[in-house]
Amino acid sequence: MKTMAIRLEDDTSAQLTMLAQLEATTVADLVRQALDSLIQTKMSNPELAAKASQVVEAIEAEASAKKQAIQSLLPPETAAQAKAKTTRRKSAEAD
Repeated sequence: MKTMAIRLEDDTSAQLTMLAQLEATTVADLVRQALDSLIQTKMSNPELAAKASQVVEAIEAEASAKKQAIQSLLPPETAAQAKAKTTRRKSAEAD
């Protein structure tokens, strides 16, 4: 579990503290519940899914470019071995 620090307006902090007391829970639990709800709402947004797909494509393109750059620095036999390992790994993942 990660620890995060956030800054809240005084009014928001007071309201959150009061809600936690009224519900016999902690401020941290209320914040976690609110964030879980926000994440679920965002995940159901098709626009966010489209943006996420674009980011994945960009990451894969960048990784491919870096891989090609690294392989170009290797001696031919080492590059061929690395390519063979990648091919074997991809076929194993497909199974």
